[in-house]
Amino acid sequence: MSADDIRKALRDFPPGTFKFFSGGGTGVDGDIIAHSTNYAEVASRIRFAEAAGCDLEAISLRLQVIDFWLRILLVNRAPDVKRQRETGRLLEQCFHEAGLEKNLYDRLLLFNRTRTDAIHGFVIGAASYSDITKAARSSAGLAGELIGFVIQHAGVVVTPESFETWHGVGDMILNVADIARQAASLGA
Repeated sequence: MSADDIRKALRDFPPGTFKFFSGGGTGVDGDIIAHSTNYAEVASRIRFAEAAGCDLEAISLRLQVIDFWLRILLVNRAPDVKRQRETGRLLEQCFHEAGLEKNLYDRLLLFNRTRTDAIHGFVIGAASYSDITKAARSSAGLAGELIGFVIQHAGVVVTPESFETWHGVGDMILNVADIARQAASLGA
């Protein structure tokens, strides 16, 4: 789709239907098709993993989604801050530097601690697999809540005129309704 095609398509939608998010530093600067394909199936993969009793995979996939959206929040709300790679530190950055809401921060922090304790404690006997299952179940909906927060508090509403200024590698123009549906599907 050419830039002209995109501009024409944007004219058919009211402002706010699409939002622009800078992608610099999120990791989406390689194969955007593979990213889109994988991201589109993540919710069904989480549900499948939980149904199969593969709670470590469910936690891991949720963590990947959470980490991705924390990166988007940070790069769009605090673009000059050098991102920390470890999830706990990135979460703190998003709270202190990018305005992540306190209640959501606290729940994400608890999930990260529970996840870490359950996963790292399993092999050494400090946690049981039921602890991992509990961590997986308690995290249902958290990624979707984070996505909703980022969609509301970060990014720029796209208009045909504003489209001209964005051309960075990894930048994303996302349909708000589609992202909201994906966020809701992560609550299962």
